[in-house]
Amino acid sequence: MQLVYFVKLEIIEKECSFKESKPYAIVRLRRDSKEQQKSSSETDFFNYVVKLKELADAEGRIRIQKIRNPEQYDRDLEALLADEDNKIREAIRKLVSSQFRFDFNWELGLAKVLSESRDLSDPDVAGLRTHYFEVF
Repeated sequence: MQLVYFVKLEIIEKECSFKESKPYAIVRLRRDSKEQQKSSSETDFFNYVVKLKELADAEGRIRIQKIRNPEQYDRDLEALLADEDNKIREAIRKLVSSQFRFDFNWELGLAKVLSESRDLSDPDVAGLRTHYFEVF
């Protein structure tokens, strides 16, 4: 059996539905310019495909990949996007009035996140997560 990540297949599209009251999933894969499609009504395959999310990789290309903790990802995303306009205005106000000072290296934190070193106890990574709008 060949695993998607070990043979460097890119997941380019996913589709989840129900056929005859059974879960059904389709995944389109690409390696170089060659595409293939996998589909199944097996529950474990369906559950795997449901958890795939669109994310940007280190080069900024959009990829579909599995997230280790999808519940935490969804909570973080909801918290980040809730009342986004007010958070941006507040961040600008803090920066302009010098109420906010960078006590972490946001560039190093960003490099660590993009290299998939997401140790949340690292002060640079934690600073990026906590002060997203000030960095933005």
